[in-house]
Amino acid sequence: MNFTIADLLMHKLFCACFLFASVGLFAQQSADTAKSRDDFPVSLYYQALGEQSPLFNAREYVAFPGIIHQGHPFYKTTEFVTGTVHYDGMLFDDAKILYDIITNKVLILHYNGVFRVDLPVDKISEFNLHGHRFIHLYPDSLQVIDEGFYDKLYDGKTDLFVKRTKLFREERTGNDILRVVDEKD
Repeated sequence: MNFTIADLLMHKLFCACFLFASVGLFAQQSADTAKSRDDFPVSLYYQALGEQSPLFNAREYVAFPGIIHQGHPFYKTTEFVTGTVHYDGMLFDDAKILYDIITNKVLILHYNGVFRVDLPVDKISEFNLHGHRFIHLYPDSLQVIDEGFYDKLYDGKTDLFVKRTKLFREERTGNDILRVVDEKD
């Protein structure tokens, strides 16, 4: 049997990988090491998804028609912020998120960095933005709670939620129409 140099190198590489993998099986691990090792295949999967990620399988966000002269429809900032989103049963860390409070839309920055993507609200269970956890709540039987995203302020025996809102209004000043967004909690 004739072996090429490539065959011998592959054999040595295989043996080395097997040896390192089997040594790792017998060593004691800390909880952090085990967790990061368990998370590795998941993070590798998300990384492999790239632009085929379900996050990017949505429609482009169409901005508010006309010019807003004062304020903006977004939560805290007009810039995308890194956060997490639970979308269609999957957790996406490090997503670039923007939350339009007026239309109740969660936007992400498309893979190409150019487009704003409007995620379907019914596929979002929650998202985290600016250190706040927004939970998707549905109407209760008494119709006291409207469907939407609520900021969870306290997690305990009794949970405390707040609905963040902004109001859009138009003011006439002479011949001009001034479009204003007012924030209200």
